[in-house]
Parts: sequence; structure tokens; C-alpha cells
Amino acid sequence: MSETKSKIVNESKSQYAPALGYRAAAIAYTKRNYMTKQEAAARGIDLTEVSKAVQYKSSVAASQAIVAQMEDKSNVGEYIAKMFKGPTGYEAFEVDVVETGHDKVDLEYHYCPLVKAWQEMGLSDEEIAQLCDSAMVGDTIMAETAGFELDIQKTIARGDGVCKLVYHAKK
Repeated sequence: MSETKSKIVNESKSQYAPALGYRAAAIAYTKRNYMTKQEAAARGIDLTEVSKAVQYKSSVAASQAIVAQMEDKSNVGEYIAKMFKGPTGYEAFEVDVVETGHDKVDLEYHYCPLVKAWQEMGLSDEEIAQLCDSAMVGDTIMAETAGFELDIQKTIARGDGVCKLVYHAKK
């Protein structure tokens, strides 16, 4: 781990109790995953390929579970609503829905518990950006599994102030 203090702005404004509980679990999970990879590396074990395979399988399974609940499997707006499972999911990431419809959903996330975990661990902004890029692969896999496209336009981890994700129906 790096001794560099992160300069990324990632501060929460929400005090919604269920969202705070969700975040605490996400932060603990993120820290444990990072420490597992670090401990494995210290023992000469490279978990990169295993991590990628697990991320792929878990992202596909999560997306398939969402799609199974949908009435209109081509509706991007319905997919996103089911993905967040109500106000707790939206509030945990402080998500603003900029635009929503059948063929497109534009979201802005104003807080990221994963970035917060990495910041609390003292990782550099460069390390955080790399870890974020790896984590966002799961979001892309989920969108593709559902038959949609995901355009990641901005990320908190890159210093953009928000994560801007735009989901589109495939053309």
C-alpha cells in the first residue's frame, strides 16, 4: 500500500440509515478483497485470473437475476430500477437519475463506497483509479449480459467528481 493520501473528492452528504449500512458492508467487502489479493501476492500467488473469472461469473449471475424479474426485457429503465432495488441502492451511491427511458438511462453517482474503502486504506489516486477500472468491468459485463451497452463517461476515482454512467439499448 502507498503512503500517499488521496486527493479524490468522495464525501457523502446522505445520512439515510439503510444506505449507511449498505455502504459499511461494501467498504468492508472491498477492503477484505484487496487484503486477500495483497496477502496472496506476498505468498507468491497471483489471483488476477481467478479474480477476473469470479468477477465475470458473479456479474453474469447478478444481471441474469435482474433480467428474470423484468416484465419488458428490452427496457433499460426497468433494468436499472430493478438493479438498484429501491431507494437504498440509489442513496448508497447518491445517484441522480439525469435521464430515464425505455432505451436510455443516464446516471450520476456522487459517492462511491469502493473508492472510500481504498482511500481509507491509504492507496494512491493512481492505484484507486486502476482498481476502479477493474471493478467497473463488472458493470459493463452486467449491462452486456442484459443486452445493453454501458458508456462510462466519468468516474470519481479519476477525479471527475461524479461517476457518469449511461446505459443504452443496443442498436
